[in-house]
Parts: sequence; structure tokens; C-alpha cells
Amino acid sequence: MISELMRKCVDENASSILDQTEYSGRYGSLVMRYEYAKARLAENNGKLEDRRAKYEKIREFIKALRKQDDLLTEFDEGLFDITVDRIIIRSDKETVFVWNDCAETSWTIE
Repeated sequence: MISELMRKCVDENASSILDQTEYSGRYGSLVMRYEYAKARLAENNGKLEDRRAKYEKIREFIKALRKQDDLLTEFDEGLFDITVDRIIIRSDKETVFVWNDCAETSWTIE
């Protein structure tokens, strides 16, 4: 839509006599609106991709849980791998688990 307004502005300038200062101001304003809209679109597309990735991780987690016959009573490496995104070692006494939903859990070793 903004690109269409920009095209009309250029066409109007090409077909009639306009004050070039006014034209430049209008065109510059449209360019700024276009750049802002383009940046917002890129930001929203990034958020959408993040949500899709999160959805897939959660789906894989639920799928793994459904495969369990009984209540977990011991460590399951496969379940751990699909649940934990990364582990951050902050010091010899502090560790942070970052889960696949981006939540964090700090663990202090005493």
C-alpha cells in the first residue's frame, strides 16, 4: 500500500509541475513509512518463526512423553535432550538450565 502511494507521488511529480521541496518532503515521508513497515514486517516474521520453532519443540516433547509407558523414575537422556536447550555454567557453584520454552532455572551448588 505504501509503495503504491510512493508510485503515485512519483507519477504526479512527473506529470505536473510541483514544488520540489513539497514533493521531496512528501516522498521522504512515504519512504520513512515504508522503511518502518518493512522493519516491522521483518520483526513480526522473526517472531512467527520463533513461535513455530517453539511449537515444534513442544510437540516433540509431548510426543516423547506419550511414548513413556510409566511414570518416569530415573533419568531419561532422550527426554532431557528435547527438554533442555542449553546449560550455562556461570561459576563453579552456579548453573543455569535454559529450557526449550526459553524459561530459565538457576541451580546453586553448595
